[in-house]
Amino acid sequence: MDLFTIIGTCLRRWYVTVPIVALTAWMSFQAYQSVPSVYSSAVSIVVLPNSTPQAVEGTVETPVPDNPYSGSGGPRFAAAVLARNINSRDYRNLVGLGDASDVTFSATASADQPIIRIDATGPTPEVVTSTLEAVTTEASVVLANFQTAAGAPEIKLYRIAPAVPADRVQDVTPSRWRSAGAILVLGAAIAVVFATSLDSALRRWRGGLPTDPDPTMEADPDEVVRSSDRAAQVKARRRLRGREPRTTSADVPTDEVGPADLAETVSHGASRGSGRRPEVADA
Repeated sequence: MDLFTIIGTCLRRWYVTVPIVALTAWMSFQAYQSVPSVYSSAVSIVVLPNSTPQAVEGTVETPVPDNPYSGSGGPRFAAAVLARNINSRDYRNLVGLGDASDVTFSATASADQPIIRIDATGPTPEVVTSTLEAVTTEASVVLANFQTAAGAPEIKLYRIAPAVPADRVQDVTPSRWRSAGAILVLGAAIAVVFATSLDSALRRWRGGLPTDPDPTMEADPDEVVRSSDRAAQVKARRRLRGREPRTTSADVPTDEVGPADLAETVSHGASRGSGRRPEVADA
């Protein structure tokens, strides 16, 4: 079955093809509309030690305890702890997102530097920008809180500073045509299968499509001989009943006509004129 035959079958069985194609188009449109828009951006921040004021000459300095995190890797260790806090569920509640599934953010700490990269996604560019601002603002508060809880003096607290400006908001929406196109192709295939199957079934039922013989089956020689014998017998019976005219002398070559054939031909002609049955003369 070639392409033109398939197209002709689908057009002939339009009452099957059209509803399936229409339903497929509607489902494809719904799938296209159901893919939400997604925008993304990122910002990087760095954790820095607090600046220590210069001692005034002639004054006695009061000893100040050091930041507990300074002995465990300093700002780099504090950045790793802050990144884990940003990725926690409680931090999501702190920035007011809660169960909003269309807005996401995540923090990734650098392995060798006190730098944190914060990625955010949302349904609009404005939502992405505001999310990054809220996350970085709350990060300064959380960083100060867990340092204070560890016993770090205020003068020794680490602070946050922008490392890399925020990236331009980009549209990262998944391809809408991927799912819609897959539905269209599947629906078209189903329509073709239903139309061709129905057309074949109807044509066979109406006797319009003969069944192809099995090429693997061969004719039986004995059956062929028996069929030839039966045909010869039927022909002989018809000749006896007068349904098939006998061969005249004009149809028989002169070199093959014998005395018996001539006598039979003459007797047959005479019987037609007198209405009597022909009598075959003895040879």
